[in-house]
Amino acid sequence: NAVCFISKQEIIPRKGLRLIQSDSLSHCKLSCIRDSACQSITFNSTLKLCVIHGDPIGQVCSNIAPYTRLIKTLDGCPQATPDDVIANYVTDPCLQSAILTPASTYTCQNGICPLSAVEGEASPRAYVVSVIRHDGTHDAFGNNIINRLQWNATLNSYVVYLFYGGSLLINEPVYAAMCAYYPTDVAPECDCPPLPLQSPGTAAAGVAPAPMCSGQARAQKWIVFPPMANGAQNSWIIASASCL
Repeated sequence: NAVCFISKQEIIPRKGLRLIQSDSLSHCKLSCIRDSACQSITFNSTLKLCVIHGDPIGQVCSNIAPYTRLIKTLDGCPQATPDDVIANYVTDPCLQSAILTPASTYTCQNGICPLSAVEGEASPRAYVVSVIRHDGTHDAFGNNIINRLQWNATLNSYVVYLFYGGSLLINEPVYAAMCAYYPTDVAPECDCPPLPLQSPGTAAAGVAPAPMCSGQARAQKWIVFPPMANGAQNSWIIASASCL
């Protein structure tokens, strides 16, 4: 159910369900996606005002000036561009302290974010791929040498894609995506549940800088950042762990 917004000019007035102060069109769109009653939106970039539309008004007034609305739909969506999937991103509240890098969010190549050091830095950044699903919820994926952000014509959506060992491990449709990293070790904005342990015969997994089981909680996901032999920096979302 890939969602998109299609522009349409009309003269039929509609119910205004809500007025929202929005920093951007992408934020206005996300507010509509999360509201099941929202049928379309208009956005005033000067006033930073988002109007959420509902049903058409039954008693139509005369001399209605034409206006353009963006209709939320799951049907007839055109193929999104790489710029669309980045421009539609709105910051995950659990990544408020992270630095977003839209220019370094790649499509159709291995590694959604940079794997090597960039901008003259001494070491690679520990990236996480922050996404918005088509239902408006935020999620996160690791960044590594074998995952990709690519178009899936069957799903009519960009997907986070990972094929490894002869198996398709990840093929998750996303509405928006963004690479994010923390320049220094800061506490996560949102709490994470305890990391489940593999059993039997396991020991509790440590958190960085424990030498064997380093990991961090980011975007309410546990992530490990194992370096590769060539110096590249992978990141992997993990569901459970143990130190052996």
